[in-house]
Amino acid sequence: MLAALVEHWRRSTGGKDLPSRADLDLAALGPLLGHIFLIDVSPTPFRFSVREIGAKIHETFGRCYAGYNIDDPEAAYFEPDNVADYMCAVNNMRPHFTCGQARSNSGSQINYMRLLLPLSSDGVAVDMILGGVVTSMAAAPSGSDDQFLENAAEHLVAIAS
Repeated sequence: MLAALVEHWRRSTGGKDLPSRADLDLAALGPLLGHIFLIDVSPTPFRFSVREIGAKIHETFGRCYAGYNIDDPEAAYFEPDNVADYMCAVNNMRPHFTCGQARSNSGSQINYMRLLLPLSSDGVAVDMILGGVVTSMAAAPSGSDDQFLENAAEHLVAIAS
């Protein structure tokens, strides 16, 4: 899923370093739409605001986070490392892939793979991030899902190539 998203992002560049939101054809992503989100990037001071969030993400985490800033304490599923991940995508102007664990509003442990794809309306500064998330429920609060981690490795290889 994340490999398909990064491929769509790459095809949308039209020869530029980064595509803009207008360059993307999100409708072409069909079943992936429930797993994607859009983040507005404000440069001064840096803030990351959730513009849109897919239904599968909403369903998994038990809440719609549209309108929240990612560092907002009320947006409880956002982990402290999230801001650093988003800054990495902005500063490097490249896809950024992470794996981690979070909790849903019901307290369930969730494994996730997240892909952040920078977008630029002027071709110079990142002003939006297209993201994708794939999740699975953890087997136990401290356990890991071997198949999930194997899939994460496959996604990372596809994104890097």
